[in-house]
Amino acid sequence: MISTALHLSLWALLQVGESGLVRERDAWDIVVGASIVVMGLAALLLLLCLAVILWELRRAIRGVERIRARVGADPGVERLRKVAENLDYITHSLRSDVKRVSESVNRVSDRLDQASNRMEERIEDFNALMEVVQGEAEVAFIETASTVRGVKAGARRFRGRDGADREESQRSGARLQDPEPREETPEGHG
Repeated sequence: MISTALHLSLWALLQVGESGLVRERDAWDIVVGASIVVMGLAALLLLLCLAVILWELRRAIRGVERIRARVGADPGVERLRKVAENLDYITHSLRSDVKRVSESVNRVSDRLDQASNRMEERIEDFNALMEVVQGEAEVAFIETASTVRGVKAGARRFRGRDGADREESQRSGARLQDPEPREETPEGHG
């Protein structure tokens, strides 16, 4: 294309020069004409270099395709491809298994949290019940001790030891709070 334009421009210059319509050529006209010729030659050289580069690129692509064909036919490469596929399958299986285990652990953790909360509530309820039972037991023990003292005091009065019995009653009240140790039998039982 550039060479065609160069030929047409040179032909036009020659035609105009022969017809006599152009004034005489001076130095400037010679420089312009020479520069046009030099630019045309540079464009031609550039096209030639581009054609050589494309030719070499084509040869390189063909060489790469031959190498790829040889590598693709190599049994070692096929084995590597199969190993890569197996690794991909194993990785996928492990991911799904880890996901399932993680979900199971999360469910178990949630259930343990719920069970722990329920146990805390039950323990609190049991502690409240034990406080009520302990309070009732203390009241029953105090009432029983009081009743026992009253029965003892009434029995002593009934027998007729009124004055001496009061001191004895006070001493026996101290014994109820601090019982005397029992003697052990030879077999070691109390």
